Amino acid sequence: MIAWIDDALFSEGKSRTVDLVALLRAAVVGEHALAVTDKKGREGEAPHRDRWVGGLHGKLQHEVKALLEAAKSVDAGVSAHGSFAILVSADWRGRPTDVVVELKDAVRLLQTPLAIVVEHGVNDAMFLLRVLPPDWRKTFLDWLARGLVVFEHGGGAGTMARLVDHHAGKGEPRLSGLEPRAWQGRHFVVGDRDAPPGHLGDNARTLERAFRRVQVAGSTRVCFLERRKQENYLPRQAVEAYVSSRITAKEDREKLLAEVATHFESQERHWSELPCLGGNASFYKLAFAEESQRWSDAWFEADGSRDEFQRLAESINAAR
Repeated sequence: MIAWIDDALFSEGKSRTVDLVALLRAAVVGEHALAVTDKKGREGEAPHRDRWVGGLHGKLQHEVKALLEAAKSVDAGVSAHGSFAILVSADWRGRPTDVVVELKDAVRLLQTPLAIVVEHGVNDAMFLLRVLPPDWRKTFLDWLARGLVVFEHGGGAGTMARLVDHHAGKGEPRLSGLEPRAWQGRHFVVGDRDAPPGHLGDNARTLERAFRRVQVAGSTRVCFLERRKQENYLPRQAVEAYVSSRITAKEDREKLLAEVATHFESQERHWSELPCLGGNASFYKLAFAEESQRWSDAWFEADGSRDEFQRLAESINAAR
């Protein structure tokens, strides 16, 4: 997230020192980009901030300077990747921005982790962590451990669409406590495509229409998987290992493994249903949650999905 701070907030008597320090600390801890601007939108023109820092004493001044030095700066790369921006001001007119918030609300917003909304808060989270490139997986686990991102249970595309309609639209009361644009800025939705490439299934279209209704800025707030659904990202070796561990009857196991082999030889394998015993469509649902930690990263590399999830990781990083 980018936090633009109105320099006037640092003028004498305008804000409490404890609130300003809390704002700076929240920006640094949350790894948000920070810039002070004047009424003409000029970054770096901050006479009020400079006088405020100069008027602090001893250890407090030292720590505030350290926070200002530690804060990420706003550069062209940050702005170009669709980062959500807020303007922190008590009285601002004329500067277009994603959302204008007062000081106390800005502190809370900067402390709010980015919520990655998925259909199932455990199974889908385990799926995403498994298919991410190893370096990004390590980064996401670090973010989760530090509370910078969380996975949020969406409950299916229809329910996710309802969440978007209410929280990012005009739903009352404000159940999240965040204004619509602020809610948008702290949520990133990942959903199944449920259709061949270039198309969206009925559930995915319902979710896409919800985003269009609330005019969520840019395309980086929602991402549909390129393949039909999560099961289509299971590498052949993983499917064979899963079938072998789950089907105890030799005849059934060998029959299903033969069907799996045929499936993976097909050009349609990324958007056709995986073969399963007795038509049980939910057979593979728990595969990522229960067994994926034993699978090799090389399997996923060979399966060809790495570039897709590299892009997804970069989009989520930009959205933070």
